Amino acid sequence: MISKEPFIKLMRSQETIELMKSRNSYILLSLIALRTKRTNGLSVDNLEIGEARIGDYKACGLTRQEYRTAIKKLEKWELVTFKTTNRGTIARIINTNIFDVNIEEPDTPVDTPAKPKNNDKNKCSISFEKFWKAYPVKSSKNKSSEKWKELNPNDELVSIILSSIERKIKERNVAPPGKFIANWPNPFKWLEEKRWQDENGEPEIQNNIEKKEPISQKTKELISTFEPLEKIFPEALKKLQKELQEYSFSAFIKPLKVVKIEKNLITLFCSGINTCKWVKDNYTLNLEKSLKKKIKIISTRELSGRQPPG
Repeated sequence: MISKEPFIKLMRSQETIELMKSRNSYILLSLIALRTKRTNGLSVDNLEIGEARIGDYKACGLTRQEYRTAIKKLEKWELVTFKTTNRGTIARIINTNIFDVNIEEPDTPVDTPAKPKNNDKNKCSISFEKFWKAYPVKSSKNKSSEKWKELNPNDELVSIILSSIERKIKERNVAPPGKFIANWPNPFKWLEEKRWQDENGEPEIQNNIEKKEPISQKTKELISTFEPLEKIFPEALKKLQKELQEYSFSAFIKPLKVVKIEKNLITLFCSGINTCKWVKDNYTLNLEKSLKKKIKIISTRELSGRQPPG
């Protein structure tokens, strides 16, 4: 017999595992999940469904500073939104990959057909999560979600958008050494500009770095001597692959090559100045954790002047 008692569900996800490493953030998110209003019942705080009032940080065993830091992290990781009101701080969970707070939808009368609008809303939310999982950049989720709702794509358009993202990722993976690869745009901007309609390949890949800074033959020879990171550290890379999204691993980690291995430092080569910066900013910690050494990442420009080993 299935219990009808209210519940919250802790999801078995990579996000859950990662958040548990930040103890205070996990505790605060748990409190928010427990306090989230899930029905249309009475609320003396005038909360809407999906909202929770917080502020009494001592209730979850945190100091004021720990509480404030946890709020900043949950906001940064786009797990919760917070707003300050005369009723206190109101929190709303916006990512259900860690907690499902079991929002109870209002009962639909037996003689009243369910409104298609609700079905459309659920369908739109599901399709947005597919987009969010596929898109390489995880920022501005709220704005991106609103833009997605505004677009309200049908099944055909969703398929076109997802195929476009997959194609652009593949195009980046096969870009030749020395080709400038700019960062992926913010997902909200990508949707707003309808970038899936771009025709001539990936618009962020511009073949201008070779014109401005041609790669010398010596540099090409030097690059050819570097072994793939995956070949030198296969087991560490397998573990890292499980931690990252498949597209992130394929696009940014797999192409890395080993320049030099020292006692406490590994120097890696990444083709493309902007791609190199992206890897430095987003994956250095993952690499250092997996390889158990400090990581230095250099681009083609930084190889200038080096001589191939001989």
